[in-house]
Amino acid sequence: MLTVKEYTKRLDDALTFLNDVELQNEYIEDFPQFMTDYARERHAMGEVDTWPNATGEFGRTPTNPILVNETWGEITYLSRLVTTDDGQRMIFHRLGSGAGALDIFELVSEGGLHLAQDA
Repeated sequence: MLTVKEYTKRLDDALTFLNDVELQNEYIEDFPQFMTDYARERHAMGEVDTWPNATGEFGRTPTNPILVNETWGEITYLSRLVTTDDGQRMIFHRLGSGAGALDIFELVSEGGLHLAQDA
């Protein structure tokens, strides 16, 4: 059983990991091969918001996805979203995968308004 201090340290370490892209990239070699190729490509691009030659509406089409750093990047990004009108936090769940490393999520406001089903 963990002590409160040990538990708090683990949570702090996890939060640090989720918020530090460079720390996440240190673990690229531990990814499965298909993820390693994608992660290396993303890492080589540096800090960018869109793929080169992306087309379509940003974040709403498979040809112009929101770029994040693997699963932890998805969780970190989606957990920070709020509605623009009243600042409600978003509830999200993964609906499945698209082409390659593309994941599809459904987002709903805390008030229950279905806002998006985007790639």
